[in-house]
Amino acid sequence: MSLPHTRVEIWGAVNIKWQLNDEAESIHIKETLTDAVGTFSFLLPNSKDGANDFYSDVVLNDKAKVWINWDSIAGDPLTVGPICQTQASPTNGLMRCFLCKNQGEVLTRRFKTKNYVATDASTIVAEWAADLSLGTSFTGDASDAYHESFFVDHESYFDCLRLASDFWVSAGVVVKKDFFVDIGDVGHPTGHLVWKTRPIRTAGVETLTYGTNIDAYTVQRDETAVKNYLWIYGKLGKIEYDLTSKMIADGRKNPADGDSWTESTDDWTCVHGTLTAPDTDPVVGTHFIHCVDDTDAVRKPQFYVTKPVISVYGLEGYQTLNFWLRFSDAVTYADVKIMSDGGNYFTLVLPSGGYTPTDWTRYSFILGDGNVYNAVSNPSGQWTVGGGTPDWHKITMVYFYCERAGIISMHVDGLYFGHGRWRSIVQDAVVSQPAYGIREMVHVDDKLESDSQCQMRGESLLWQFKDAPTRLDVTTPLNLNIKIGDRLTMTLAPEHISAVAYDVVTVEHFIDKQNGARTKATMLNSSDAREVPIQTTTEAIIKEHKRILNVNRGVQNRW
Repeated sequence: MSLPHTRVEIWGAVNIKWQLNDEAESIHIKETLTDAVGTFSFLLPNSKDGANDFYSDVVLNDKAKVWINWDSIAGDPLTVGPICQTQASPTNGLMRCFLCKNQGEVLTRRFKTKNYVATDASTIVAEWAADLSLGTSFTGDASDAYHESFFVDHESYFDCLRLASDFWVSAGVVVKKDFFVDIGDVGHPTGHLVWKTRPIRTAGVETLTYGTNIDAYTVQRDETAVKNYLWIYGKLGKIEYDLTSKMIADGRKNPADGDSWTESTDDWTCVHGTLTAPDTDPVVGTHFIHCVDDTDAVRKPQFYVTKPVISVYGLEGYQTLNFWLRFSDAVTYADVKIMSDGGNYFTLVLPSGGYTPTDWTRYSFILGDGNVYNAVSNPSGQWTVGGGTPDWHKITMVYFYCERAGIISMHVDGLYFGHGRWRSIVQDAVVSQPAYGIREMVHVDDKLESDSQCQMRGESLLWQFKDAPTRLDVTTPLNLNIKIGDRLTMTLAPEHISAVAYDVVTVEHFIDKQNGARTKATMLNSSDAREVPIQTTTEAIIKEHKRILNVNRGVQNRW
């Protein structure tokens, strides 16, 4: 069985410990583009020339270098990186397995915190390379100068790079880059951060043909990976106070402008009195809601607004009710009600003193069970329960009421629910939804601090998930010219694939003294996607592990 020549070198901090020429029982190298850090491993017999306990001086974080060549070993190694794990087994004689990561592992163990505002994409990535003492190898195209804005909070550099490399700037302006860390050179022994436009290589790539140099292949078409209706949620508003405005506006409002509900009487119902929307002396916008009662011995203006259902809990999580209020004269009683289903409600009695009734006064009240009165457990709570069992999850209207013996009018302006979670809904209703039906996805990231940032993240995710990816895995005799970032034109007649461009995202080289030498390449038929559809149990476990890590740091995908 013909095998290539191999060399494994193991280095300590300064000096070489071992140089092993053609001695490895097996070598496995896996290089991955953009979606993960490359790994490699090699298996060595622990006895040689009658002696045992070789490699006892090899410790974790020693650096390993691997060469593979059909001719004599020369030039640069194929991969370089630290030894991360060792395993020993007495099967068929004592063997030692050394598991390593390539030099990109620094991206996963170092973290970054910084806010970037309208900064050139290449400037950001170059800064990260400098942070890690990496050289740079960039393409140098128009997207390098596209402005990116985002906040990273103790994010691994790997996750930072994924964010910056798939970034929606505006309609028609996107950054689509691939990245990995190479073996480096004398000037940058820890590697260069390669960050280049897709595809990285089209010239000098391999031509693969089934029946000629493809030994086996697997095609996986995955409609379940399509997501074309995306709910993107960001940071929940932070409740803070100051002396003038009582509560600082933060987070998402409903309505978004904080005023449109009080610009007309269209959505208001008057129970008692006469309702209008004057345009004289509003405090917000151009109109306010005016209810006057000049009948009966005790005048009781009563009016309410009915709007789409609002939830205090859940992802949107509106935390406050905010409005401006004014009376034409002093009142004996006034309250505001949060109405739920079936006539159930929460009531908050408004203070009748402490202000000039004819002046606009701004109110901000915290919603939720934490502000519901209970004589024992929460005596300072402001809301009381009425009418049964109201539900903060389903607020259907806001109801205003006051009393006075004489004629009285009650004015409301700038009514909104506030301190909610930033949000955007992004969808492809033109192409993807007609083709695959509506397929929803929820993404939550506490670092998104505006609706516009949620919109940008949603657009980035949409272009990656709106089309059904095709994964193609091909196995060939050992071929060192198949590289991550290559774009190959593939034709597989049995699969109705004819001259279709595929991007190579993972390359694995296997050298085994028992089973020969081969190369496996994993490809995707889209330059937009770099997340490979799951094919094996191991891949499913790895993806679930990543998802759990994301949830722990405040980023969630749910579909």
